[in-house]
Amino acid sequence: MVPDWMLCGGEVIDGQGGARFFADVHISAGRISAIVPRLPDAAVGISTGSISGTPVPEEPVETASLVEPVETQTRILDVTGLVVAPGFIDMHAHSDLAVLADPQHLAKVQQGVTLEVVGQDGLGYSPVTDATMASTRAQIAGWNGAPEIDYSWRSVADYLARVDSGTATNVAVLVPHGTARMNVMGMDAASASPEQLERIRAYVDQGMRDGAVGMSTGLTYAPGMYASDAELEHALGAVRAHGGYYCPHHRNYGAEVVQGYADCLALAVRAGVPLHLAHCHVNFPLNAGRAPEVLAAIDAAIAAGGDVTLDAYPYLSSATYLSSMLPGWAQSEGAAVTLALLADPAARARILHELEVTGSDGQHGVPVDWQTISISAVADPANAWAVGRTIADLAAERGTSPGELFADLLIADRLGPGCLMAVGNAENMEAVMLHAAHTVGTDGILVGEKPHPRGWGSFPLWLGHFARDRGLLSLEQAVLHATSRPAARLGLVDRGVVAVGHWADLVVFDPDAVGSSASYGEPTLPPTGIPHVFVNGVPTLLDGRRTTDLPGRAIRGRGASSPTLATQVAATRPTETNEETPVTDLTATDEGAEPEALCIGETMVMLVPELGEPLAQTASVAVHIGGAESNVAAGLARLGVNAEWFSRLGADPLAERILAELRERGVDTRRVAIDDGRPTGLYFKDQGSGSSRVHYYRKGSAASALAPADLAGLALERRRLVHVSGITAALSASCDALLQHVIVQRATSAATVSFDVNYRPTLWSVAEAAPRLLELSRAADIVIVGRDEAETLWGTTDAASVRALIPDAAELVVKDAEFGATQFDASGATYVPALRVDVVEAVGAGDAFAAGYLAAWLRGADTATALRLGHVMAGYTLGAISDIVELPPRDALYALAETPDELWPALRLPAAEPARV
Repeated sequence: MVPDWMLCGGEVIDGQGGARFFADVHISAGRISAIVPRLPDAAVGISTGSISGTPVPEEPVETASLVEPVETQTRILDVTGLVVAPGFIDMHAHSDLAVLADPQHLAKVQQGVTLEVVGQDGLGYSPVTDATMASTRAQIAGWNGAPEIDYSWRSVADYLARVDSGTATNVAVLVPHGTARMNVMGMDAASASPEQLERIRAYVDQGMRDGAVGMSTGLTYAPGMYASDAELEHALGAVRAHGGYYCPHHRNYGAEVVQGYADCLALAVRAGVPLHLAHCHVNFPLNAGRAPEVLAAIDAAIAAGGDVTLDAYPYLSSATYLSSMLPGWAQSEGAAVTLALLADPAARARILHELEVTGSDGQHGVPVDWQTISISAVADPANAWAVGRTIADLAAERGTSPGELFADLLIADRLGPGCLMAVGNAENMEAVMLHAAHTVGTDGILVGEKPHPRGWGSFPLWLGHFARDRGLLSLEQAVLHATSRPAARLGLVDRGVVAVGHWADLVVFDPDAVGSSASYGEPTLPPTGIPHVFVNGVPTLLDGRRTTDLPGRAIRGRGASSPTLATQVAATRPTETNEETPVTDLTATDEGAEPEALCIGETMVMLVPELGEPLAQTASVAVHIGGAESNVAAGLARLGVNAEWFSRLGADPLAERILAELRERGVDTRRVAIDDGRPTGLYFKDQGSGSSRVHYYRKGSAASALAPADLAGLALERRRLVHVSGITAALSASCDALLQHVIVQRATSAATVSFDVNYRPTLWSVAEAAPRLLELSRAADIVIVGRDEAETLWGTTDAASVRALIPDAAELVVKDAEFGATQFDASGATYVPALRVDVVEAVGAGDAFAAGYLAAWLRGADTATALRLGHVMAGYTLGAISDIVELPPRDALYALAETPDELWPALRLPAAEPARV
């Protein structure tokens, strides 16, 4: 395939924190199709050669001055002296309307932003009713303005469909809890009734099904500020069910800042959801030097197994709408009542006393210093006199008190003013931004005459000032904070890293010149040193100029496919089931514990000639499923283990078949990712005498896009066992990196990691596989390997020599085909012979053995019993064509595993039948 673009001559910072390297980056059909290493001084351009077997032009195609799209075969962009990095992800954006109303969207495009997360702070534009849309537009006009666009959407699905019509950046959305509450209760400050709780949760649930990535709260903004933690926890049940995360603007960033963060951490644990702390700041003079307390609480939560990230912008002032400072009671009945209260002398006196003396809840319990509050925007041009000035200065100029001017301005502008708050602390800010959980979020408010410069300068300021000029961290690490870490939080497996197969969201910047020109005086000046930006492989910025393209699309969360798949899976379930074969309703996950075993890896649909004849001669095929890790998960579930399988599947009927069958077998599949851009894998078994030849169609499959970012939201730290196999490492570089994270870097925290070597010569050579599989084996807790595959890979001759090669695994199981299996642990070696079986098909037996052994291990059985249960499970699979077979009742399987040693050699299993769905 001839690439659409070649970015030649630059250094790549891939977003994972490693050292930069010289390489050309090729883009084809929206994705990165090749990364070609080059010498630092190699000339840009191609004289001869080919890419993927297709000749390319000898003469480079000049593109440096392109602004309009041009139809050419390959466009070559000279990026000598520049860095090619993943596009920046703005984890906290207020561009909900800007992406629809402003095709240029220069504030973000010129910073290198390629993805924004909107629906922040508990207030947004979907899901809404007609009434809520009207009131929300008025309430947060200070964040988003009031552009003249079509506001006919109401659901998250409709909003994302509008994004899909073309935007400057990709867009992900959070369900704003305050808006969901407003749909049900308006601005009522009362506690939600049980019926109202269910309706709020239903809005959140539907938003997640429509494609939201999580839920946000605004707990100092009405009406979210009226919600109890119990209400939030109930709503978060829908977020947990769909693999999303919780993003709170919490209750107090001032007088009770440490407690405010602690409450968020505790709520996330109770709700069982990942936590992303919005605009994580420790502000106000009374909190100087207190960031370490907040970060210590975050570190403790992570050490205890919590999944916590945060975002922050590199500025000391914050920004919001001016009326947010009002006490909650003054906002509980809507804008008209709020304006009436401000006009009433007694109510105004009470409001100002709370603001200036006791500290209102809207002001985080801190008495206001009017010299720190400046006006950034007004709704009525007649009030432009106030813009850019502090409340204190304006009051002095007009001969009134600051509090009176504040109230008068709110009335005159109908609650419309926006404001900046100079309440930050540099020491606290830097401590937060350097934390290992930090991501960059601009919190950019892009409207008004004097908006906050963070909307135009956060990313270039982060790279240029804090990384390059001050050296607080390396440029490579600074890029990681802005790319792969936020991608992982969003659960994106193919963005956030410069890697082959990933979407070509890219920013090209000059490491010596990148920086922010935006200031509080001139907040909308463009940054320097960012000439090129690509979104989904299409340039939005070339040579510093905005193109006419709108390649941005909606980024949907894992719950987006739930309605269709849940309906189809439910339709396949029988109305009556054998008591010994449980059918678990995996859509009802709120009350259940996290599955104790998680299996991660590829699964495909398998087609087998129905009459046992050669594939070329058959007239019909039987449909089964097969995949090492899903086979293990199904086996564990059959043995009573609460097991989950995770992978990526295409948005196709093959995926529906896989999910239906696994759920029918009792496997939890709630977090399986549906990939719209890649298919589900497929393979055929061509039966012959004594064995089958397998034909795989897995290249470019959805599972081959598995990556470390997929681990986000899988709650690995709460599992007793995480099981993977060597097949995954062979599928792609990103799959290999996932295993590196799970086994070597121990993303699983305290969980035990089991690793089945599973060498497949059709996937990679011995030279490629041997060192990689040995490294992974040496890092795992439980290792399962065949004696023959160990001999092929490492030249070992028996079980003892395998143990000598892998001495540190807590448990090593060496299977010796039809002869038996030996387990090594700290106490020595245990050998159990295999059962006598009439073999029909060997494929899948190893996975069944692993399921039996691991199920017994999870139940605390002795070593011999665990090996025997492995043999029992393998024996039944050897007697059938399918990888997943019909089995005797669970109690009978365990009883077979407890057969006395003297009777075991005489035991013989009957032939099994393929599992039926």
